[in-house]
Amino acid sequence: MAPYTLTRFTGPKTEQQKRKILEAVEILSRLGIPLERFRSRQWRRVERLALVLLSLGDVRSDTPWLSVKSRDDGISITTRNIIDFINEHYSEVINRGSYDDFKREEIDFLLPDSIVIPGFVERSATNDSRSGYAICPTHVEAIRKFGTPDWEAAVENVLKQKTSLRQRLDTRRNLAMIPITLPGDLELSFTPGKHNELQKAIIEQFRPRYGYGFDILYIGDSSDKYKYLNREKLLELKFLEPSHEELPDIIGFSEQKGWIYLIEAVTSFGEISQIRKLELEKITVNCINPIVFVTAFPNRDTYRKYCANLAWETEVWIASDPDHLIHLNGPKFLGPYVK
Repeated sequence: MAPYTLTRFTGPKTEQQKRKILEAVEILSRLGIPLERFRSRQWRRVERLALVLLSLGDVRSDTPWLSVKSRDDGISITTRNIIDFINEHYSEVINRGSYDDFKREEIDFLLPDSIVIPGFVERSATNDSRSGYAICPTHVEAIRKFGTPDWEAAVENVLKQKTSLRQRLDTRRNLAMIPITLPGDLELSFTPGKHNELQKAIIEQFRPRYGYGFDILYIGDSSDKYKYLNREKLLELKFLEPSHEELPDIIGFSEQKGWIYLIEAVTSFGEISQIRKLELEKITVNCINPIVFVTAFPNRDTYRKYCANLAWETEVWIASDPDHLIHLNGPKFLGPYVK
C-alpha cells in the first residue's frame, strides 16, 4: 500500500511547519489511520487530521516528537483549543466558530481507532464545545520513538494491540476463487480500451466470485462483436437466434446453479435499464433457466451516473469493489449482514 503523499499546504507555512505536518501524516498512516482513502483533491482533510494530532500532542513546529503529550500528561483539549493552537503555531486563520466541523470531521474520524480518546473535561453531551480530547497514552509511547531506530518495533507493538480503523474499513472478503477456463482452453485477447478492460475484469474478478463457475457462452469486443460465441449452447438453452445488436456484452451459464447470466459492461452507456431489460427478456423468452441480469461498472463514479436508470430485479457489480454486489431486488435480500 502506497503511503499518502501530501503535496499542498494551506497558507504561508514555513518549511519547518510543513515538515512537522508531513511527519504527523506519516505517523497517522503507520498507526492505522487509512489516509489512502482520501483522494488527492481531499488533501485539506488529511492536513487537518495531521494538525489535530499535533495540537492534541502539544507539538509545535520545533517540538521534538520525544516530547509529545498524552492524556497521562494531563492533556484535555477542546475543539476550540485545537483551532487556537493551529492558528497560533501553524499559520492558519480558522474561525473559532467552526469547532463543530473539527468534531464531526476530524475527531470523530480518529476516535474509533482509539488513537484519540476523550480527555478529562466533564461534558453534558458528546458534541459539547467544552468536550476535551487527548492522544491515547499507548499510542504516544510509540509516537515518541518516531524518527528513531525503535520506531518500527513500536508501531508493530501498537498494531498488535488493536483492530485499526484501516482494518475495520477494509471490507474485502476472502471468497473462494474458481479458476477461469474457457472451452478448449481458449485464450482471449481484447483490443485496448476501457470497455474491454472492464470485460476482462468481469471474467477474471466477477466470475470467480459470483459466477458459480459459469461457462462463457458469448463475449463481445468493441472491434469484434463476436469475440467468442457458443451458438450451439445458446440454442440449447432456447435463446432466440442470437443477433449481436441484441446480445449483452457477456453471457454465461452456470451448470452448478442452472442460471443464465446476462452481463452489460458499462463505461459510457448500455446499463440494464427497464427498457434494456425488456429487450433482453425478449431474446430469452423461451429459456426455462432463471436469468441473472448484471450491470458492471469500472468504479463508483461511473455507477453514480447511471444508478437512477437501473432496472429493478437486477444486480450491480463494481470492478473497483469486486467483493461486493448491489442488489436491486427489493425484499429478497433484506436482512442483517452475517459475517
